[in-house]
Amino acid sequence: MKNFQKNIALTKTNTTSSSCDPPSVNVVGVPEGLAEDCTVDFYQTIIWQGSCPIQITYTYMGHSCPGGGGSGSGSGSSYGSGSGSSNIPPPYGAPTITIPFKGNQVDPTQELKCFNKTQTAKFTIFVQQPNPNTRNVHGPNEVGHTFIGIEQNGIKRYLGFYPDSPMASLIGSQNSEIHDNSTTLYHVSLTKMMTTAELTNVISYIKNYPQTYDLNNFNCTDFAIEVAKKAGITLPKTKGSYNFVVGTFNGHNPGDLGEDIRTLTLPTGVTRNMSGGNSPQKTGTCN
Repeated sequence: MKNFQKNIALTKTNTTSSSCDPPSVNVVGVPEGLAEDCTVDFYQTIIWQGSCPIQITYTYMGHSCPGGGGSGSGSGSSYGSGSGSSNIPPPYGAPTITIPFKGNQVDPTQELKCFNKTQTAKFTIFVQQPNPNTRNVHGPNEVGHTFIGIEQNGIKRYLGFYPDSPMASLIGSQNSEIHDNSTTLYHVSLTKMMTTAELTNVISYIKNYPQTYDLNNFNCTDFAIEVAKKAGITLPKTKGSYNFVVGTFNGHNPGDLGEDIRTLTLPTGVTRNMSGGNSPQKTGTCN
């Protein structure tokens, strides 16, 4: 298993940085007795603590040896007389990063039915930055989060856009969900009173929210920017990038949006909060 052991050492070295302790390494399911000149196919998963990887697991998926002879699981590229596993779903089949979930998944139609579309309402976009007051894409608050709030006559709702799994793909898309973001940490926000037309547009957009979450192309920040546009607030769309161990992110993000909001020339009727805190608890019910 010489080649396999070399691969482990190389990946482990590339994973660490001066600010992170070396992660522990687990190897799962590699058959005994393989010749040293065999090549082993595997997928890796990483457990993070803040911005540091603390555990890497390599899971055996197949092998090939000179002269043929191989084995594996799944379907995809072949290995000797066996089969490999190039089409395994996350977490093994694609580079993924963890998106911290906040709040339970909710049905936006039920969440928004209490609002009266013939009256004005208060709209807020909240930004939790990965590292407050910086454009960092990753930091103490992981990847951060962007979400929105609507308030009217004692009815309060705070909603965010998420993937259907906390393991978000860096190279593809997945189904999306709306979650309750009551009491969620934020560092900067913008607020304005919506007209009845703007409220109607916001409710319609959220109720028919995009069904696909794509970390690089349509994530929580993209969703909140689009909702804010329906509410009458046009925001910059600054992209940032970050080289995770398992792949590269390049897209709109809470770090850049937070800093854009801090320096934004405020439109008439828009107020800014840079003190941060936690979003309120949702309140109010209706039939």
